[in-house]
Amino acid sequence: MTVTTRREVAEHLDLETTAAGNLFRSRVLSAGMTLDTARVSYIRHLREQAAGRRAQIEDAEVYDLVAERARLAKMQADAQELRNGELRGELMQRADVKQRWASMALSWRERIRSVPVIALSRIPGISKSMARELAELIDATLVELADGTPARRVVRKHRARKASAS
Repeated sequence: MTVTTRREVAEHLDLETTAAGNLFRSRVLSAGMTLDTARVSYIRHLREQAAGRRAQIEDAEVYDLVAERARLAKMQADAQELRNGELRGELMQRADVKQRWASMALSWRERIRSVPVIALSRIPGISKSMARELAELIDATLVELADGTPARRVVRKHRARKASAS
């Protein structure tokens, strides 16, 4: 007997018509099969699913149990690799990196800003006004590094404010 409808297959296999339709869509069953051939194909499909070698069809979505297990195992291995890297000191949490960079940047800024004071004591002939000018240039450069504003513009604005205050 040739299978002509999904409804006949569904009745023969004791399935809902949507479940039978999913089996046709996933090519477990095909048009023109006899009921006996459809039953054998369906039994083989169930055996493959039970062995974890076949994708499971659920509400028209296909779930491949083996692929999902492999994906989960990879995610777990990746997470463990990150933890191991952190324990070995090769990796750091993002918040720790941000905190350390901020601390280093503040330290660098303070050391760079101390250059004019050091210059006054180490370079003969440098005046306090020269040291102030050097400090202004350093501050302008630090502003440029911090927010991308070109230092020349900051220096011009500073000189304009200084000239208007005089």
